[in-house]
Amino acid sequence: ALSILENARLQNFSTANNGGAVLMNDGTTITIDGGRSRTAEFTGNVTANGAGGALALEQGCTVNIQNVRFTGNQAAKDGGAISFADQPEQEQDSFTVTNAVFTSNTASGDGGAVFIGDKVNMTFSSSIFNSNTAAKDGGAVYIDENGAVMFRNSTFTSNKAADEGGALYASKTSELTLTRGSLRYNNAASGSAIYGDSSGDNEEAGAQIYIDGGTITGNKASGDDGGAINVGGPNAQIFFMGSPYVYGNVGHLETEKQKNVVLSEDSNGIIRTGEDGLGTEAIIGVYVIDGENLFTKHGQATNPFGTFGEGERARINPQVFINDRNTELYGVEKEDELIYWSGVAGSRRVILRKVEEANGSFKPKNNAVFDVDTDANQPTHAKGIEKTESGEKTVELTGLTSGTNGILWIGELPYGIYYLKETNPQQQTFILTVDENGVGYQTTDPTDPSKTAYSNLLRAQ
Repeated sequence: ALSILENARLQNFSTANNGGAVLMNDGTTITIDGGRSRTAEFTGNVTANGAGGALALEQGCTVNIQNVRFTGNQAAKDGGAISFADQPEQEQDSFTVTNAVFTSNTASGDGGAVFIGDKVNMTFSSSIFNSNTAAKDGGAVYIDENGAVMFRNSTFTSNKAADEGGALYASKTSELTLTRGSLRYNNAASGSAIYGDSSGDNEEAGAQIYIDGGTITGNKASGDDGGAINVGGPNAQIFFMGSPYVYGNVGHLETEKQKNVVLSEDSNGIIRTGEDGLGTEAIIGVYVIDGENLFTKHGQATNPFGTFGEGERARINPQVFINDRNTELYGVEKEDELIYWSGVAGSRRVILRKVEEANGSFKPKNNAVFDVDTDANQPTHAKGIEKTESGEKTVELTGLTSGTNGILWIGELPYGIYYLKETNPQQQTFILTVDENGVGYQTTDPTDPSKTAYSNLLRAQ
């Protein structure tokens, strides 16, 4: 057994093979605990030809890592900071990492910070991955085949992969679970936040990705068909639960178009929801790679797809899913077990986020009340299109209230100019322009910097 405790600093070690600072052999137990101040550090360690720039764990090891910093470590192969070797059998929770920080680690192979081998079962809790880089896949973490990895309350910021999975890469037959995570400003050619691999005809051959709440935004993909979440092939599946916010991500850096969850033409079974459906605060952008049809079928409506509520009372909630190709496609419908993304000409879904400034930053503001009018001076309420399981209906847009995350659902608006009037807690009016180019907005007095729309409202779509 090996214990590395508070104030330990393993710095600038180098080895030709695996484990720049530490190599743990078969059957060894290692405990690393830096205390509440994270005073244990692995910094600037290097493998010249191997994996695990700071730490390499061989088969049969038991690992407990908590309150540790891994900074600036480098691996010539996989796992810039840590490499977990393949395991002969999948063991429950044989590896745990808690309250660790991975910063600026690099791998010339996969897994800029961490490489997780075949049949490794592990859990990360309250950990931070920042500015890690992989020359291949998995800018922060790479999960090999048959791995099962859970991330609880962890953040991934500004990680980069040259190929796929700017933050996370899940190989075929692996399982990835994210609970209340944050993935922001990561970059890759495809899957700037997450990439799930798939191959073979067996449904079990694809990665299984579970996203329960959390935020995935601000990520950028450099490839032509890249998005924040990409999957390769027909058998990888994404299960959404709770109220995740998957929006504000862009595709090709030159075009800056919204590409959040990208569905390819062979994406049968690609998106599902948990047994309890989705929360009413969920927002998930979807981009369908199919330029010829105004509607197309994608995904299996198990549980069923795109729902919220409980048991038999669960119903389709099309507000959850925003189509990134809004000029061609809108909404979600269910027919048998297939999903239809349906075209509606001359209209655009409008969803905004109410924020307020606090200590130099913007925070979501709930319980703000708005009316949407067609006249600047008269309370002439606009009509919106709401899609339900039984079809479309027209609703009067008055008394709209921002939710827990500041989200203000306005719904589908025909092209035109609208006046968004905040009635509580402030008295302020925004001009909304809805057309084929998107949703634009400004205040009624745009020359007055104190009344700029950006200081009070952020556009979701």
